[in-house]
Amino acid sequence: MAKKGLKRQTTESFADLQNDVLGQYVASGAIDAKDINAVQDISVDKFVEFKDHPFYVIDNEEMAELVASIKDNGVLVPVIARPRDGKFELIAGHRRCHAAKKAGIEKIPAIVKDYSDDEATLAMVDSNIQRENILPSEKAWAYRMKKETLSHQGRKATDPDEVGTDTRDKISDTDSGATVDRYIRLTYLNKDLLKLVDEKKLSLLSGVSISYMTKNQQKIVKKTMDDESLSPSAPQAEQMLKLAKSIKDDTKFELEILKLFRKKHVNRSYKMTSKEVSRYFPDDFDDEKIKSTIEELLTKWSKEKGYYKK
Repeated sequence: MAKKGLKRQTTESFADLQNDVLGQYVASGAIDAKDINAVQDISVDKFVEFKDHPFYVIDNEEMAELVASIKDNGVLVPVIARPRDGKFELIAGHRRCHAAKKAGIEKIPAIVKDYSDDEATLAMVDSNIQRENILPSEKAWAYRMKKETLSHQGRKATDPDEVGTDTRDKISDTDSGATVDRYIRLTYLNKDLLKLVDEKKLSLLSGVSISYMTKNQQKIVKKTMDDESLSPSAPQAEQMLKLAKSIKDDTKFELEILKLFRKKHVNRSYKMTSKEVSRYFPDDFDDEKIKSTIEELLTKWSKEKGYYKK
């Protein structure tokens, strides 16, 4: 859901907010337009989480804002669910349901549909992937679930418009097939390394290379990163993968990647004149302000690229 829908103060009317989010659900295929008129109030205790739900529900500042908003205004947008063993399995709205419980709300509006397992998975992914802030691990597992569902669903045989297309290109409207594959590879990282990707302490490309290593090799990489207080750049991770493929002995592998981490780089010296630097900054920036800004921007860039060294 768009972040603007979670704030207590907004320029949109409640009706506009409802129409916006429900319109996104219809566009994603999670519900039909006619379902909007079939909203019912259901006890929050009747809802259960979607099995293997890849999107986190975290008690953070945004959740606190959502709880406060629900206390003031109620749950404005219905959750989506399906009947499940006498309960209702959430398809979309896990955060709203959690916030409603914290706010002391007993019942929330819901759209209930009798989805098959495949339909439920696709609706769950498509309705949640539109959220503004999604961690790499969330996107990775969501893409993997959708790809596996599409792969065994046989859509190529039933939908003439999609015959001959690659399954991966149907997974996302915003990411290319190659990018989708990179995210899915992250699901083969161990939990500790995947967490580093979420925390931007390990770049996506470095994570992809490491994901092809065995479980033991990944543990060795993580241990070496901790011991050396370093994160491998994308080129370093590629070199590590080559070592992982050629060296079967874990002890030798650990020694080789340690050498790689400690490898001395060629000394480099860069100089820029004050005139060259000053064109990028306002006239009222002194030398210290310019220096700190350059360091801040370079740190952000190098972390994003996976080059940053502590």
